[in-house]
Amino acid sequence: MLHGSYLAIHRSISNKFPHLKIHPFFKSKPGKIISILITQYFVFLAWIPFRVSNTDHMLYSMEKYVLFDFQTSNILPFLSSHKLPVMLMVLFFILHFLIYLKPDTLSKIASSKLPYWTLFLTIILVSIVFFFDGNPSDFIYFRF
Repeated sequence: MLHGSYLAIHRSISNKFPHLKIHPFFKSKPGKIISILITQYFVFLAWIPFRVSNTDHMLYSMEKYVLFDFQTSNILPFLSSHKLPVMLMVLFFILHFLIYLKPDTLSKIASSKLPYWTLFLTIILVSIVFFFDGNPSDFIYFRF
């Protein structure tokens, strides 16, 4: 229902203010980044009901998410128990930042020689094995 509501609100705003589609801000890099972050915020909000089993807890979690009331005392234990996803996210941001600074980096990586590719893939595989803790978590739709 939330995803459908998001689409309906987007359609209503687009119909009421058609000039927003061609506004220069939304064509710029900061505008695109802000649009992506806002979309991701609402997608994460819609995922909360899939992970929380109790309706009261779900409403409480959504309230905390919307009001940005974060519990910071459990951040370090959470990060240490999720090393692989955190490492992959950091790697993702580093690679995207490097590609942003030097746009030809991607073509250089793609045209690199086999020994460099082998080294690159070995580093990735060793990192995954090193950071994987062996405790699989439930898939988001496991209750359905």
